[in-house]
Amino acid sequence: VLDPAAETLLPFLTALGDDGGGILIAVHDKYLVLASRHADILSRRFTLTMPRWDILSRLMGPERLYAIARQHVVCTPPHFMPEDEADLDRIVGDLDFARSRYALKTTPGIAAEPADPVTGRATRPAGSDASQVRRNCLEIRTRLGRFPLIAEIVPGQANQGVAVTMLVDHGLAPVLAFCTQRLGSDFSCESVQDPEAIEAAARVLRGAGHTGLATLEFRRDPR
Repeated sequence: VLDPAAETLLPFLTALGDDGGGILIAVHDKYLVLASRHADILSRRFTLTMPRWDILSRLMGPERLYAIARQHVVCTPPHFMPEDEADLDRIVGDLDFARSRYALKTTPGIAAEPADPVTGRATRPAGSDASQVRRNCLEIRTRLGRFPLIAEIVPGQANQGVAVTMLVDHGLAPVLAFCTQRLGSDFSCESVQDPEAIEAAARVLRGAGHTGLATLEFRRDPR
């Protein structure tokens, strides 16, 4: 497994491309982000399955992704992006901790910008009360220079979500798509049929101008 840093991965991929190239598929967000940011260089040697970063970033940043989804009639959980500390205090003061749980989100795949510096993940629990949420948001702002997105967690278990993997051509039309659902809480999955989720994914990807491979996850709110 190679370090996803550009100074390590790009020379390796360049040498690999000089030996014949091929199709480049990223299997983790951190490699996806790096390949997308260097698409102009890599596309000289490989057929890429991801768009340039100016397109991909529309899906990777949670605030932009939610905005695109709403513009194309796909529901999103309630979410908030604090502008400053006064706005943060107003937001956390209005959160309903008796009825809902919340998560803090940053952009996945960027090693220097995790929501949780211990796990490296771009999502972490926000906290169980206003003081914890405020403290965690301020900690992230101290590290990253900006606040995370605060999003309500849609209730339900992991196996109630549906992942749509879709290949989109340069005309923004889906070429193929399939859905998977987790079996229990582990990483084992099974294929399922979910035309509604496929249609929602197609609208979001079209709205983002995304071409190539993408996987979007959805969860139906049972409330």
